[in-house]
Amino acid sequence: MSTKTESYGIGYLHSEDLLSDGQYRIANVEIAVVYPPGTIKSADKKPIDEWTIGFKGTDKRLVVRKTNCTVIHCVNGNPPGNAWIGQKITLQVRIIESFGGTEPAIRVIPHDGCLIRKNVIKRLGKKAVWAPSPATETDKPKESK
Repeated sequence: MSTKTESYGIGYLHSEDLLSDGQYRIANVEIAVVYPPGTIKSADKKPIDEWTIGFKGTDKRLVVRKTNCTVIHCVNGNPPGNAWIGQKITLQVRIIESFGGTEPAIRVIPHDGCLIRKNVIKRLGKKAVWAPSPATETDKPKESK
């Protein structure tokens, strides 16, 4: 299934970017740039209609949809915009409900003591644990006779 996230391209942060040695790692990052909706384009040359942020020390960007936008707002007290620049946030891969199923997604995780509405906490999903896909019949080595 092709999702909107897949069309953004390699210049954008995806859940597998936080996978290292069979573990999803937590990333503590600093917001370096904030792009308003419609100001940058994805790999397929379509304008991205959500807020997008870039981080200090990497060229990767993160498209900030509703849940992550709400959490960043709650963490630093400012609505989307240049006030987010310089703010430090924590990214973690979580399993979320999306497109009628579940999938890994990058979520901004609020710090301890940050007051977040219950419905936003529910949308954060559950911590993801990486598991390789089981080998299919064609992937299994053939027994020699």
